[in-house]
Amino acid sequence: MKKLFTILLSIMLISGLVFFLYPQVSLKLKEEPYYIAVAGPMREAGGEAMLRGVELYLEKAGREGRFAGRTIELLQKDDKDQTRFAMKIASKLLMNKRVLIVLGHYSSPASLAAAESYKGVPVITASATAEGLTAFNDWYFRVVPNSRFMADFITTYLYNVMGKSSVSIIFDKDLYRPSLAENFEEAARDLGIEVKRKWGFGGESRYLDNELRKIVTELRAVEDPGAIFFATYAESSVRLITLLKYPGTNYTIIGPDSYSEEWFIDTLKEYPLERASPGYYSDGIYAVSPFIADLAKKKALDFRKEFIKKYNEEPSWVSACYYDAARVAVEAIETSDIRGNIRNDRRAIRDYLKTLNNKEVAIQGITGDIYFDEKGDVSRPLAMGFYKKQKFLPAFFQYQQRYTTDLEAEIYDPLKIVCGESVTETHVVHTGIDINEISIRHSEYTIDFYIWFRFHENFDDTNIEFANSVRPIRLEDLVMEEKTGDITTRAYHLRADFKSVFDFYAYPFDRQVLKISFRHAGKPRSSVIYIPDVLGMPGSLKERVKKIRTEANVQWYIYDMSFYQDISRVPDHRGYKTDYSQFNGTIRIKRKGVGVIFKFFFPILVMLAISYSIYFIPFDQPGIQVLIFLTVLITSIIFHILFFRTVVGDSAIKYAFFTIYALLAMAGFISIPVYHRSRQGKEKPKFLTRMGKIIHPCVVLIVGSLFIYITNKG
Repeated sequence: MKKLFTILLSIMLISGLVFFLYPQVSLKLKEEPYYIAVAGPMREAGGEAMLRGVELYLEKAGREGRFAGRTIELLQKDDKDQTRFAMKIASKLLMNKRVLIVLGHYSSPASLAAAESYKGVPVITASATAEGLTAFNDWYFRVVPNSRFMADFITTYLYNVMGKSSVSIIFDKDLYRPSLAENFEEAARDLGIEVKRKWGFGGESRYLDNELRKIVTELRAVEDPGAIFFATYAESSVRLITLLKYPGTNYTIIGPDSYSEEWFIDTLKEYPLERASPGYYSDGIYAVSPFIADLAKKKALDFRKEFIKKYNEEPSWVSACYYDAARVAVEAIETSDIRGNIRNDRRAIRDYLKTLNNKEVAIQGITGDIYFDEKGDVSRPLAMGFYKKQKFLPAFFQYQQRYTTDLEAEIYDPLKIVCGESVTETHVVHTGIDINEISIRHSEYTIDFYIWFRFHENFDDTNIEFANSVRPIRLEDLVMEEKTGDITTRAYHLRADFKSVFDFYAYPFDRQVLKISFRHAGKPRSSVIYIPDVLGMPGSLKERVKKIRTEANVQWYIYDMSFYQDISRVPDHRGYKTDYSQFNGTIRIKRKGVGVIFKFFFPILVMLAISYSIYFIPFDQPGIQVLIFLTVLITSIIFHILFFRTVVGDSAIKYAFFTIYALLAMAGFISIPVYHRSRQGKEKPKFLTRMGKIIHPCVVLIVGSLFIYITNKG
């Protein structure tokens, strides 16, 4: 009986403790942050790019108030991009009872070394592409295509778009690059592309430079090596290119995603010839990329703006892909039932990621729809780019992922299958505008300008619609046409009227924003994308412009111009809203010289000075005072009317005229009683005239300061 009593008492005590402590424990669990780790070479460019993408998305999630008040804590782990450090970090993160999910590692060798230790904690990489990384590890996921898909895509592009029927291969002998080279060779043979030669280097070789020179010598001896695929990485690839390329060579070089990263062109810039002549080695080198902002959807354009605003530079594909990886991680944590048991919580997150297994449940990231196959990989088309003058530009023809919401693709574009994925064939048109002359008339403006298009093969460049033109515009005055291989450049001369809403409030210190916007009249964004031509005006057009450029309008000058593309959603006769690529030129102008300022402010200053003279005229001479009063009043009214005939709309300069009227009224109220007292022989109230002499300049000073503040603020 005593024993039973002891058991019951113990149960009651435990129940009481649970009852009283549960709210505190629950509250503590609610307030405990979620921990995400990011692992990579944090002190190098690749790691910095990873971190920027992750942090940018976590900031966005914080602004959206996700997780019912709980926060996300980010743990940074530096693996120095070395396998031994990656293995140590993976072991420590596995044992860390707070970390729910890991993002990383950056490179394939580091990821492969760490993969075994991560079994038990979900990991998402957005940069390592080695095929074996996810093949035998159901805890590892990847939001970029793997090396096999990359190889298939490159060979398809070489064969179908670039028309190459033969290739040669150069590869690194490390854990990752042989698989990429092998996959490429297999894909090439499947397409009927002849593999002429294949060279490997590196591994344990102590004579790397000699190996590279030998490869280049043998390659130059091949009469037609075809396109050259580089399954290489790091400085060895750059060294190979500098040995291989020289003026007059016409090798077609294409590389993997690493070639589209900043390190590639930055390393080439260290060579004197590339510095002295930008593009000496890099011009014409092709590479794939998981993300090019100019080709992406609206979410990606918003991401790009946020990234540039925060970091003052263009985002790399690494930042974009890790932004998406962070989004997937946040969705997984938010959707999973996190209870505080780390083992169960990690498994719940892993299980959720496995449910993202088809397009219908895909997460729409900025790099595309994200869903995983049975191995944990994504499959979607890569973007193709090339280097010109040290800039990585989108190629003129792209295969783009067909999104789950692409109604225009279903309606307008024929179905294409590339590497097993549904894609759309997209023309990329590099576009530029150069302004000659601007003339503004109230709510309309006339712009004389050149517009040019650079595109692949045949494209109907004249079939465009301007969004803000007063009348329909036709491209008829063709002033230049050039063909370089399969690339065509055409330029047109236009003089057209556009409309906008102007803000004259700060007149004559106002700054206006003019816009030229157009889209293709018949092809949606899935078929054609207009992007700014960062290379600038074609050389032959420059020579023509020098000869016939007109003198700029004397009233305005351009202080800033920007060109960008966005998305215009247009409903058609079927009721579908179709996305079009819209090219925009934004021209910021302000008034030129002091002529306009003098024209309006000199009369105002003269009227203010003359009205002030009323206080210095003897009050026994009222005729002169009345004459001054009426002269200033009538002149002010005339200039007021002329001003509002010149400027349509509200303007802060109206306060200058109101000030003149108010000061004249004050002068009248002061002069009349002074005059009457003078007529009656009474003592003149000198304090009134003194008050007028003081108030008048004070009012002018205050109103002038307010005008300067208002116009500068506007």
